[in-house]
Amino acid sequence: LLLMMGLTGLGSLVRYIPYPVMLGFTSGIAVVIAASQLQMFFGIDLGDEQLPGSFVGKIRMLFAHIESTNRYAFILALSSVALIYATEKWSNRKIPGSLVAVVGGTILVAVFGIPVDTIGQPLGKEPVSLALGFPVFGLPSFDVAKIELIVSAAITIALLGAIESLLSAVVADEMINTKHHSNTELIAQGVANIITPCFGGIPSTGAIARTATNVRSGGRTPVAGIVHAMVLLLIVLCFGKYAAMIPMPVLAGVLMTVAIRMSQGSLLIKMLRAPKSDVTVLWITLLLTVFLDLTIAIPAGMILAAFLFMYRMETLFTMGNITHRLYQSDENFNAEDSVCIRFEREKSDIPDGVQAFDVCGPFFFGTAGKFQATIDDQAIPVLILRMKHVPVMDATGLNALEDLILRAKSGNTTILFSNLQAQPMKVIQRFGLVEQIGERNIHRSLEGAIIHAADLVKMINDEDFTVSASSEEMPNVFLPPSS
Repeated sequence: LLLMMGLTGLGSLVRYIPYPVMLGFTSGIAVVIAASQLQMFFGIDLGDEQLPGSFVGKIRMLFAHIESTNRYAFILALSSVALIYATEKWSNRKIPGSLVAVVGGTILVAVFGIPVDTIGQPLGKEPVSLALGFPVFGLPSFDVAKIELIVSAAITIALLGAIESLLSAVVADEMINTKHHSNTELIAQGVANIITPCFGGIPSTGAIARTATNVRSGGRTPVAGIVHAMVLLLIVLCFGKYAAMIPMPVLAGVLMTVAIRMSQGSLLIKMLRAPKSDVTVLWITLLLTVFLDLTIAIPAGMILAAFLFMYRMETLFTMGNITHRLYQSDENFNAEDSVCIRFEREKSDIPDGVQAFDVCGPFFFGTAGKFQATIDDQAIPVLILRMKHVPVMDATGLNALEDLILRAKSGNTTILFSNLQAQPMKVIQRFGLVEQIGERNIHRSLEGAIIHAADLVKMINDEDFTVSASSEEMPNVFLPPSS
């Protein structure tokens, strides 16, 4: 599934995640990481109880056991944070502070026997075995009867893996101003997840905490990932007994530093000056990430951002009667009265019985209602729709136009179109509306539409033709080319 996502280009969709959603998610993950380290940071003893997965559950349980705080663990964790910042400031980030903190903290605990949890020896408990079990290659067994049972879980895990890996990459991009290749990421992850089950492995994904730690420690290229894997292998093979001595409060201090930097507090404060809608999206995404889960936070943030985007597009869509401005002389024309983008006024006069409307903005399902509301109360022989500032049109916009054309025919109103852009003209042709509109009623310029409208009104006044008949018989040299 991951491989298919990468090969079909679905990974590129990550670039459509709005910045407020990204910032809210990243800051929310920082809070989650910090909350997950509070127990070891303060050395709180939970006894035989397990720390819950939910944020509220964690905080509630930690407060219930706050009296068991280990002051040595707290001082060690706090010292680790201070050492990380001091080392990076002194060395201008050339020496990774987290490495100095881990090595220094491990030596300190080993030499002085400070009573804190370590990786291999939690306080008051049996040592944890770090024995290496070499994986054996074997193809997984396939059971057709279980396909239906596992397919939904497989899709869920694949989506989770894709989202978390791509968001890890986006977080790294934000931190060091780079651009990752989303589809390559998914292809590589897909290949890895096809191979690892053959050695007893479980589905793997990108890790945001370790990615951020890597970036903050100076990692910039794929070599960092290779070194990371080699170091882990060497630790397990050769230095397991030393790795078991690493104090948990020191690791908690390292991850707490990562969380502080990931939270991007200065950006959160700066974003408070952004539009209120963006601030709302940011905080909703952040809170959902913290209190629920990223699989809920990201879709919810995207949906909310999409609705706000459609609302903004709807506010940009304007439609106004420009007839009175086209009547005015050059001396009296006021450009400030223009509806939508100011345009160069055409010179032709509009005869009585003709109304011209300027349509501006994307003509899609979010704006079709406004279009219909503006046109509904118009009862005129000839209606000109100037579409110069309509860049795109969707099926709902086409439906609104078709409805207008049908009502116009029943009411003996001729509709003329002018200045259609390439995309709207293309979809009108494919939708079959050109035949309903009449090729003679589509013009390249507003001036051409006005000349045609004047001829139609003259025919009406002469009572030689009905409006509907004349619109089909008038020659037209202004039809845009089909391309």
